[in-house]
Amino acid sequence: GDASGNVRLASTHTPGTDAVLGSDQGSQWFTADSTYVLLLTYDAGTLQGPLIATPVSGGPGRTVASEVSVIGVSPLSGTAMLVFDDVVTGASGYLQGNLDWIDVSSTALPTTIAKQFGGIFVVSNDGKHAAYADPTAGGVDVIDFP
Repeated sequence: GDASGNVRLASTHTPGTDAVLGSDQGSQWFTADSTYVLLLTYDAGTLQGPLIATPVSGGPGRTVASEVSVIGVSPLSGTAMLVFDDVVTGASGYLQGNLDWIDVSSTALPTTIAKQFGGIFVVSNDGKHAAYADPTAGGVDVIDFP
């Protein structure tokens, strides 16, 4: 980052130009296998926005999903796969959203693995399972990834 703590992206197409990605504009990650850089730009009111995956080897990025929440994007261990909150609704303290899964190295669309779950999830260290709050059953559900 620069002296202000901002992440700067330099343009390789137009040398000398760059863009600042401050903490108020988005979050940045890599897939666990470091083959894609992930950028989530979000609306300050909804804390949701498009998640874009761009190959580190070059080439255009693609929008993985359009309403991803800043609450959770988890790369799965050693892969280009992600689990993320999508279309989150509700007030602070009681959020619900869809839990989606995608392999960003493929052209497939995200797969919803839980609809309107409790908004919070965790992924196991080996990246093979996720646990999430189930507001309907009043407990925790665990799912396995393909």
